[in-house]
Amino acid sequence: MKAKKFRRIVSLALAVVLALGLCAGASAADSRVQTCAEETAAFLAESTAQPQPGQAGGEWLVIGLARSGLEGSNAYFSSYADAAEKYVADCGGVLSARRYTEYSRMILALTALGRSCTDVGGYNLLTPLGDFEKTVLQGINGAAFALLALDCGGYAMPENSQAAVQATREMYLSYMLSRQHADGSFGLTDRSDPDVTSMVLTALAPYQGQPEVAAAVRSAVEYLSAAQDDDGGFSSWGTANTESTAQAVIALCALNIPVTDARFVKSGGTLVDALLRTYTPGKGFAHLADDGEDRIATEQAMLALAALLRFEKGSTSLFDMRDVPAGLSGKNADVHAMLVTLPGCDFFDTAAHPSGTAIRALAEREIVDGYDDGSFLPGKSMSRAEFAAIVVRALGLTPKTGGPFKDVPANQWYAPYIGTAYAYGIVDGVADDRFNPAGTITRQEAAIMVSRAARLCGLDTSVSAEDAAQILAQYPDGAQVSDWAAVYAAWCCRSGIFDSSMTQLRPKDQTLRGEMAQMLFNMLGSAELL
Repeated sequence: MKAKKFRRIVSLALAVVLALGLCAGASAADSRVQTCAEETAAFLAESTAQPQPGQAGGEWLVIGLARSGLEGSNAYFSSYADAAEKYVADCGGVLSARRYTEYSRMILALTALGRSCTDVGGYNLLTPLGDFEKTVLQGINGAAFALLALDCGGYAMPENSQAAVQATREMYLSYMLSRQHADGSFGLTDRSDPDVTSMVLTALAPYQGQPEVAAAVRSAVEYLSAAQDDDGGFSSWGTANTESTAQAVIALCALNIPVTDARFVKSGGTLVDALLRTYTPGKGFAHLADDGEDRIATEQAMLALAALLRFEKGSTSLFDMRDVPAGLSGKNADVHAMLVTLPGCDFFDTAAHPSGTAIRALAEREIVDGYDDGSFLPGKSMSRAEFAAIVVRALGLTPKTGGPFKDVPANQWYAPYIGTAYAYGIVDGVADDRFNPAGTITRQEAAIMVSRAARLCGLDTSVSAEDAAQILAQYPDGAQVSDWAAVYAAWCCRSGIFDSSMTQLRPKDQTLRGEMAQMLFNMLGSAELL
C-alpha cells in the first residue's frame, strides 16, 4: 500500500512539474509555432507556383497562407481566384452533384482572400447550400462545412428555388446535434471519431450562446480530452496522424480554449508537441510519424499553425473571416460582418411586413431587437440615438465613448454608439456641440448615416451635385430634400438602398423601424456583409 501511495504521489508531482513547465515555457512554445509556421508557409508557397482549385495546392493552401499572413502576394492569391473563376465557369457552376463540401471549401478560400463568392464565373456558390437534402448527402461533413462556409463571412442563408427542402441554419445545427454519440463524440458513422468531432466543434463554436449547443460542445470537449493520446496528439481510426491533431488544434482555438488547457496536457506533452513531431524543417509535415512529407498533412498543419498564431494575437479565429478586407474595395479594416448568432429569430408582427426578411436577417445577427412582448413594431419611429446604435452594430464596430456632444452623457446606454459613429464619420450633430439623441430621425438624415456607413464598407458612394439633382427630380417631392442631404439621398435612390418601387421620397418624414431595417439590409447586401 505504501509503494502504491508513493507512486501516486510521484505521478502527481510529475504532473504538477509538467504543467508548471508548460506555463513557464509558454513563450518558447510560441516561438516554436512562429518559426515552424514561417518555414512551412515558405515551403508551401515555393513548392506551389500556381494554386489550383479542387485539389491539393488549392483551397486549404491559400486559406492557410492568407489567414497566417506569412506568405502570398496579391498576385499569388489573385492567380488562385482567377483559376477558381475559370474552373467554376467550365463546370457550368456545378462543382459536384453529391459532394457539396466542394462549394463550401471554395467559399472559405475566396472569403479568406476578400473575394466575392456570389459571382464566380457568373455563379453564386452560396446557392447550393440552400438545398438541405443535397448538402447532407455527405452526412455530418456536409452540414458542418455548410455552416463554416455560411458563417465565415456572415452570409445570409441563400434561397435555392430548385431545392426540395430549403435549408436553414437551424436545420444544419439540429442535424449535427442529433448525431452526437452518447460519449459526446461525432463521426461519419456510429463510430466515434476525434477528427470529425473536432471539425463539428469548429462549426458549432459561433453558436455556443444557445443552451443546447453549449451542452453539446461541453460533452464533445470532454470526449476529445479523453480520446487524446498520451503523446498529446490524436488518432483517427486507430492511427495517430498529423491531420487529426491539426483538426483538434483548430477546434480548440475556435472555442477559445488554449492548447495548454490542463484537459489537453498529457504525460507526453501538448497538442503542439505532437504536431511538431511530424515536422521536418524545409520538408513539411508527414501524415504519420517517421513517414516522408505529405502534401495534405502539410496543408492541414499549416491551417492549425495559422489558427494558433491568430489565437495568440487575439485575432478572429481561423474560419471567422469577417476581418478580411473586401478585395480592392477599400473597406475599413474595422468593419466586420456580423455572424448569425440567433438563427430563426423572428417577431409576431413582421411575417407579413414588406421588410420582414430584412428584419429577420438583422435580428438573427443581433443588429436589431424587438420588445418584451415579442413584437418588433416596424411602423414605429425611432430616435437618432437608436439609429446610430443600430448602424454601429451593423458594421461590427467596437463601441467607445467620446465625441464633442454635450447632450450625450457618458453614462447613457447610447453614448458609446454615438461616440463610435462620430469617430468613424457616420454622424454629425445638429449643432457644434449637440447631437439631439432623443430626436426622431428623418428619412434624409437616415440616408446620410447609411451612405457614410456604406463608404466605410468599401462601396463607392460618390454622386455629383448635377447627378443628384437629376436623380431627385424623378420624384414629385425630390425638391423637398435639404441641400445638405441631396447627394446622400440621391445615392440611396441610385444604389437601391431606398425601395426602388417607391414613388415618393418623403425626406422629412420620420424613419420607421421597418424602413430602417430594409435600408441597412440593402446596404449590407451590396457590401457582401450579409
